[in-house]
Amino acid sequence: IFGTFTGDTERSETQLETARKKAQQGMVLSGLSIGLGSAGSFGSHPAWGFLPWNVEILVWIDVERKLEIVGISRSIITNYNHLKTRDWTELLTFAGTAGISDHHLIVRPNGEDDLRFREGVVDFKALKDAFYWAVDLAINGDVFVETDMRAHANPSRMDNIAAATKDLAKKLRCLCPVCEMPGFCVSEHNLGLPCESCNLPTGKAIAEIHRCQSCQHLETRKLYSGAG
Repeated sequence: IFGTFTGDTERSETQLETARKKAQQGMVLSGLSIGLGSAGSFGSHPAWGFLPWNVEILVWIDVERKLEIVGISRSIITNYNHLKTRDWTELLTFAGTAGISDHHLIVRPNGEDDLRFREGVVDFKALKDAFYWAVDLAINGDVFVETDMRAHANPSRMDNIAAATKDLAKKLRCLCPVCEMPGFCVSEHNLGLPCESCNLPTGKAIAEIHRCQSCQHLETRKLYSGAG
């Protein structure tokens, strides 16, 4: 409903809004007042584009307390990759690097936009069958193979989801010193950390602002205690 990695259902919302809607839908289906939703994204590292980048978000919603708390984890430890090839030997090398015995692959004819695909390819026999199936369907003989980024099919992603879960649990344990509501965590940063060389302000954080969603109590916690 909210989008698939194979592209047959496009994700129409942002990553955060998708996780939020999953949590809300879970509450509708269960009749509970607390919901939990997750969403992952993959792409190139924002600073070092040659590295893959996985961001995982978990949204915890408590309707009765009017709270929304977000756990997040970012990691370059992912097998996120793809290959277009006509060569079985080249595909074998790619599959080995992608960790096919533990991680699933998706195989398509022609290219990444072809909505005919085989997913859940997790061993070399299934890979060979899928490869020649795609070759037969391909107009130009190309086969597009990509890592399957669904959580249950990708242990590397599972590890990053676990890290996001720990971040969420940490935030849930942070209670407001005034009203004791959970989620008393960083809501924004004050920028301007002085440069070590010239002492001029930079774009890095000099302080963290912690804010309570319930009573709006806030605290500014400095990250820098030097002069200037």
